[in-house]
Amino acid sequence: MKIILAILSLAFIIGHAKGTKIEDFPVNAPNVDADRNKGNKFKEVIENFKDILRNGNETFGIPAMDPYKSDPLKLSYKSDKFRGKLNIESVDVFGTSNYVVNKAAFKMVGLKMCLGLRWNKLRGDINAYNFNGILFNLTDVYGKGNAEFTIRDFDVFTSVFLKINPATKKLAIKHIDTQFSLGSFQFYSEGIYNDRDISQVVSAIISDMAPKFIQMYQKELTDVVKEILTDFGNEFLSRKTLKDLLDLIS
Repeated sequence: MKIILAILSLAFIIGHAKGTKIEDFPVNAPNVDADRNKGNKFKEVIENFKDILRNGNETFGIPAMDPYKSDPLKLSYKSDKFRGKLNIESVDVFGTSNYVVNKAAFKMVGLKMCLGLRWNKLRGDINAYNFNGILFNLTDVYGKGNAEFTIRDFDVFTSVFLKINPATKKLAIKHIDTQFSLGSFQFYSEGIYNDRDISQVVSAIISDMAPKFIQMYQKELTDVVKEILTDFGNEFLSRKTLKDLLDLIS
């Protein structure tokens, strides 16, 4: 999720106005579509965002995010099948700026932004994890240590629909649609059950199941991503107008 958040923080071109009624922007303006022209400025913005990920941007308040290093994570989960807690000191992700822009379009009609991105390879380290839980109310699961992973052929497609506040002229996210998939996921850790041999077996199972898990729980995962992106986008540039957006892409 953090990988997607880092890249899609290019929602820096949208803003939010809190506390007032927001209405739909009229849809009688001309269309701008990056798919019709390779040199379209919007696609250039998406391509140039690679440099922002590598070096940061003080004007927009964006820190460098390749490599991306997360804050400490504390997660908990509870269901009929499993309940447990996971603490992680940090997750480092390398290669977040090495994406391919398969689609980049901004349409004035409906104020819609579409992005299709692919990462051929992302590598990551999970530093100082510690987890414990109960599976099927029968078996304890636990472990601590470090882990590493490699993701290949990671595809993200996102459509962002915007609104405009007629009183303040600021933009806001109306709705986000997101889908993602990955070709393969390689995971390895020696800390599962604090046993190297068991860890190798479990690491292989995790590696095999990850792409299937993504597809099985696509809705649940994308719901979390959409909530994060909406909050982040609306909070991040709360003073941006449609003119600011058009200036950026033109």
